[in-house]
Amino acid sequence: MSSFPSDRDTADILLRTTDGVEFYAHKVILSHSSSFFRTMFTLPQSSGPSCPTDNSDIPTVDVPEDSQTLDALLHICYPIVKDKSRPFEQIEPALRAALKYEMVLPVDVLTQELHAAASTMPLRVWAVACRTGLEQVARPAAKLLLRENILDVSGSLPFLEGVSAADYFRLRHFYRNCGGDSSFNLLLPSAEPPCANKETEPNIPGHGAFCRSVPYSDVTCRSSDGVDLPSHRCVLAMASPVLRERLASTTHDTPAEGVPPLPVLEFRENSAVLVRLLDVCCYLQESLAPSTPSELVPLITSAHEYGMEQGLSMLTARWEAAAKLYPLDAYFSATRAGWEGRARQAAKRVLDGGSLQDKYDHTMEHSSLLAYHRLLKYYDRVDAAVNGELQKIKADWKASQNEIRRQNKLRFEAPATLARPRSMTFDPFMPVRVQAMLRAAEGGDGLSVDATTETPSTPISFQPTRQDGQQWSLSPLISSISSMDGPRKKAAAVNDIASEYLKWRSTESTIPYTSSKEASNVLIFARAIPKRLEDVINRVELEV
Repeated sequence: MSSFPSDRDTADILLRTTDGVEFYAHKVILSHSSSFFRTMFTLPQSSGPSCPTDNSDIPTVDVPEDSQTLDALLHICYPIVKDKSRPFEQIEPALRAALKYEMVLPVDVLTQELHAAASTMPLRVWAVACRTGLEQVARPAAKLLLRENILDVSGSLPFLEGVSAADYFRLRHFYRNCGGDSSFNLLLPSAEPPCANKETEPNIPGHGAFCRSVPYSDVTCRSSDGVDLPSHRCVLAMASPVLRERLASTTHDTPAEGVPPLPVLEFRENSAVLVRLLDVCCYLQESLAPSTPSELVPLITSAHEYGMEQGLSMLTARWEAAAKLYPLDAYFSATRAGWEGRARQAAKRVLDGGSLQDKYDHTMEHSSLLAYHRLLKYYDRVDAAVNGELQKIKADWKASQNEIRRQNKLRFEAPATLARPRSMTFDPFMPVRVQAMLRAAEGGDGLSVDATTETPSTPISFQPTRQDGQQWSLSPLISSISSMDGPRKKAAAVNDIASEYLKWRSTESTIPYTSSKEASNVLIFARAIPKRLEDVINRVELEV
């Protein structure tokens, strides 16, 4: 029995909670407090959710809340002494119930309690606002997070369960813009991003699906939402060994007069998924397969469950193509489906697109904050690893350049009897013209070199003035690459080092010995850097 102070003698409705506690209440107070109950009490007793108990004439209504939640709501609704304080953990379940039952006063009271709690725990209040859909609570809490410079949620993940990745994305956007846009909605997207994947219209009976255009159907495939799709037993049996066994025990609908009965095969998939499953996996119409990862997930899951090997092979190939086009969609879809391997592959493809801070996909609305948080941390770890490797490369480059200068100095200080080095190893991808010029600089192919260009006082020729007036040097280039957004972009940017240097060098009439060594050095580093950075990226693992 509940401790709620209600008069059993005057009560005319009994509310029973999930933990078996009974609350004697009054219809008039519940009707004034809740439009939900007011509507329910106007319905005939037989069609409403309430029913009389065995030992009382008072109708009983079973509610899906526990006694603690219902007790909080009734204390707010009834004209009795209120609790002075309420534990924070009890606010959200009571608020959810108040919103469901359309209780204006409890919603207002509990909302004010959230506002009061935001001063000491803004992140938890923001999370409650996200789960309950209260923009008027989320915005003040977000402003407090901005004021206190709190954005890292690593230490609060247990309290953020149920918050979507899209909610966290919008909070980060709000944070970056310092809360300046008053029209920005923290809980709902203000507009569909132009790059978001659009859900295509499903094929339903009468909309031209392939399997419906073939005559002589002899079985009915019934979806979970009650849509009947005519099909063919032999096609289903050939496509799936699981369906072959089920066809042997199918039931028949009651036939209409003059119409032979068709066996009915029940499916757990809804009509949108079932139509595509039949078209692609049974009738092998690959062109009808969806083109986005989020749409492919239920088809791949069902095809695997039914053992549709040929259809599964087509869908897997389609997934690979779609994952390259929509890596963010693929990551969140694979994470929700529990596909760890595909999630890791998609996360690596996300690295190709530069910074994550402005990347949005519609699947984030239904994905967890935790999945987004792990992707952000993975991105940061990879970026830090790439930056660290770039610094090592810069140090290696300086050391190699110093060695070239040292060898060049020894070359001119050596006795006349010491043979001057003449051989060079050329990169096979080096332009023929550049190779010829470097050989000429070494005195090969019967060509001579002006010794006056190779004095030790000659400036390092790897740092000439380019046509744009800037000094060409690898060290500042690596520094500029380190500031780029995206680990993959950094790895790709270094491929331009050799081409730019050789393009500049191809305009020179002679290349001195030091310059030729620098050219080889540039090529060695330019070819090695992408592999070094790729190895660093592959060593960082995504937490799933």
